[in-house]
Amino acid sequence: MFEGKALKDIIGNLSADLPDTHFSVEAHHQITDLLPSEMVEIIKNYFEDLTIQNILTVDGIIQRIECATSTFTVDVIALTDWNEESPCGELNIVANFSEKYRFINLITINEINESVPGLKLFRKNENLHSSTLLTISFGVTAQTLINQINYLLETTQRLQLSLFDEKSNSVN
Repeated sequence: MFEGKALKDIIGNLSADLPDTHFSVEAHHQITDLLPSEMVEIIKNYFEDLTIQNILTVDGIIQRIECATSTFTVDVIALTDWNEESPCGELNIVANFSEKYRFINLITINEINESVPGLKLFRKNENLHSSTLLTISFGVTAQTLINQINYLLETTQRLQLSLFDEKSNSVN
């Protein structure tokens, strides 16, 4: 059953004990798995353009962290059970394009998938999404995770710009 929790309460509880100048996950730290509170901290401290909108939980397990930029939304989806007692080592980061991009043809999607490494474009429920899989294993630094998320955000933003036709106010 869905448990609705106020975003302010969740974020407040996850980071209330940390002073503003201290990060428990710093860029040079090696990580093996991430707790939800650590992922929230990474989003808040390393991504100025990304704001947390909601955290969806079902029976105490976090399903996804929903974020937004100025032009698209981003979901951080755990591929295993994820809560404060059970860290996760595999996350799918999915950027959701606006409805304007829903009519891009499959040939264009396939061309982009072949030419852009580390990113997959796909359609789901008539909407266009881009995705990258983050596998966190021993020896990976937080900076690597930050770089991968940043790559998804920047590439998605560039794709939106390159696919949009200003003259006709539509998507190519």
